[in-house]
Amino acid sequence: MTGRSRTRPSRVVAVASALALAITCSPLLATDSASATTPTVSVFHREETARVVAVREFAFLARLLGGRFGAPYWVDAGTARTLVLPERSRPWTLRDLETLAPKEIHLTTPGHVLVACNLVVLPGATLSLVAPGVTVGLLSDPLATASIVSLGGTLRMAGAPGSAMTLTGVSGTGTAAAAQRSGPAAYIRSIGGSMFFSHVTLTHLGSGDDAEGGLAATGTASISFGQPPSQPTSVLLHRLQRSALYSSVQFVSTAVGAASTVVPSPFATLDVQHVQVDADAVGLYVTNSLAGTIADGTFHHNLFEGVDLHYNVSNVLVTNVRASNNRSNGIALDLADANETVTNVVVSRNDGFGLVVSGRALHGTGQGAPGGNYGSDAIDGVVATNNRFAGVAVFGGVDIKVRHAHVASRAMGILVVGPSSLITVANNTVDAPAHHGISLLNNVTEASILHNRVLRAQSGFFLHDSAATIEHNVVETAEGFAVALTGTSGGSIVTENIFSGHGFRAVDQSRLSGPSAVVRGNDESGWSSAGLNSPLIRQVERPATLLWLGILCVLLVAWVARRPWRTGAPDDVRVDYEDPVTL
Repeated sequence: MTGRSRTRPSRVVAVASALALAITCSPLLATDSASATTPTVSVFHREETARVVAVREFAFLARLLGGRFGAPYWVDAGTARTLVLPERSRPWTLRDLETLAPKEIHLTTPGHVLVACNLVVLPGATLSLVAPGVTVGLLSDPLATASIVSLGGTLRMAGAPGSAMTLTGVSGTGTAAAAQRSGPAAYIRSIGGSMFFSHVTLTHLGSGDDAEGGLAATGTASISFGQPPSQPTSVLLHRLQRSALYSSVQFVSTAVGAASTVVPSPFATLDVQHVQVDADAVGLYVTNSLAGTIADGTFHHNLFEGVDLHYNVSNVLVTNVRASNNRSNGIALDLADANETVTNVVVSRNDGFGLVVSGRALHGTGQGAPGGNYGSDAIDGVVATNNRFAGVAVFGGVDIKVRHAHVASRAMGILVVGPSSLITVANNTVDAPAHHGISLLNNVTEASILHNRVLRAQSGFFLHDSAATIEHNVVETAEGFAVALTGTSGGSIVTENIFSGHGFRAVDQSRLSGPSAVVRGNDESGWSSAGLNSPLIRQVERPATLLWLGILCVLLVAWVARRPWRTGAPDDVRVDYEDPVTL
């Protein structure tokens, strides 16, 4: 007799094991944060960094000599030539640039100017492009890219209300270019000195999530930035002549100028108002800045952050800013930042966090910022909707305040991750997060959660290994717990709150590993736990229990499948029920 083949029990067990592993790992695979990706350094970034450093070293020496180096000149560095603009009492204007470089900077069509070279603005010089309604195209081509870089000078670019000036990347054929994640692209950067932008639109600029990301105000940690060396003129000339760029110098005219004595600030100062940035690599990138204002701007559809106060930034005001549809975070106050104020901003539909604040230091980065905790940031009036992760997130830091936020989140509402202390989360509204309304995780201490309103959350407040005073809050229609305390969160105080919803209990302390929290004076009249008080049901409904029950069911099916069917035959005789009947 012949029979149909069966599935082997070992295969069933293997499938069950693979299924269990997939179920266990799937949450980790589904929550890979854009902020957790390993940074990579592109070839373009390395080449541009080397070019800017070489030009800076040469130009800083040359300006101390004056003479013909006191007037504009060209050097060959990188794929496109670089025009150096030295100190001058009057600003350098667009008309000056067209005169100095008629082949590289010229009018293509009425209202459209092409810049096909690199511009460098030295200390004491101001590049002022005030051109309402004019589009300035920066060459952004794999074979050659244009850039505008201030080395301790001043960048001033402006349009007018209702008639913005546009700065955009263009290809070698004159068509619109595109921002790049790693390849060559045009960009604008101020290293030290000052940046003033008003009524300007920037689009299709930048490469990567660093200083070449589009529009950047970056200082430097170098204490020798722009400091004149105490050496005789003959020594300076000898050092200049040894530079690899010396043989490439081309003087624009026979004009001469005096030696420069300006000592620039190594820290960047910025005033960016009424600026629209769309489809750049990074909307606005800031480092090593001690003061600035970012106001009344929009930052949309950028490849990385909308606004990135990246590291060592303090005393910057961000107000009336909208950041949406960016492929990373909307607004990021990143590492070693302090005393920032963010008010009345809207962050929506970003692929990372809506607004993320980090009070952590730059350990091991070599950026020159000390260790320790940073903070004293005030976040007020944020509207965060439909961001991939938390609407507002705080990582580390001391004395950070999140107030008057309105968060409608696809994941968590407001997230605080320690170690951090003296965090205040007050007067916020969180609506319909998929997980917890407000979460404090991993050693957040001396926190205050006051006067918040959480609607339709799995848990209103979730604390793990953290301690907070949770007082005068309202949790409505929660499904699970109003307050869930886990780990070593027993130092918390939960008092004078109003809880409504449905779950095992309003305040859950069953997963604490230490002493219980202080819970008193809460109004739980709107809380229902009907049918959910059984310890057995509570244990069965835990995700881990359901997982193991599923595995046991699969193994049981596999065991039953391998047992032979018996039809009353002797024990040593097996009857295969699947064999066809022989007539």
